[in-house]
Amino acid sequence: MPDGSVIEVVAAHPPHSAGKGEDRAMRIERKLRTYAALERWVKGRNNVVVGIDGNAWIDTACDKRFSTRPTPVPPDGPQLAVSKFFYDGPERHGLQDVYREWLHQDSARIDAIRSRRPLGPLAVTFVRGTTHKVADRFDAIMASPAFAVQQVEHSYEDSVSAGSDHSYVLAQLEAPDGRAS
Repeated sequence: MPDGSVIEVVAAHPPHSAGKGEDRAMRIERKLRTYAALERWVKGRNNVVVGIDGNAWIDTACDKRFSTRPTPVPPDGPQLAVSKFFYDGPERHGLQDVYREWLHQDSARIDAIRSRRPLGPLAVTFVRGTTHKVADRFDAIMASPAFAVQQVEHSYEDSVSAGSDHSYVLAQLEAPDGRAS
């Protein structure tokens, strides 16, 4: 950037919490520690972009603007902190979910999604389950609010055909100095 500012980009992949008993408890603890570390690292930094496979239900009832999706996370469960990471947003850690920001720039976008998938998710980036398949959004790009969101796209189908089990997330952001990135 012309003024010498730096854009910091990080990829994060907190562990999943599948399993039972002590194994599950250990996985949840690791997941919570990863989110806490990411939150500590991000807080107070400017010009940050984070790509994340959250291993979390991003579009759940915690979302104040899209609150029809039932959450598989109990309201008093330990993973509620993970859900809040995505919903508390810039007030908590200084990052915005760029897809939500892009959707809400044009009410027709969010209306189309609500019409097509009234219980969510906002986008499909992962399909979980072995016998009962459930489409979810586990993947996101989060960025400092100084970045203007120009466009965001996902293609679960293209990603699966290329051999992945998660969708790509592609965002065009305008840097705080006005440059597209």
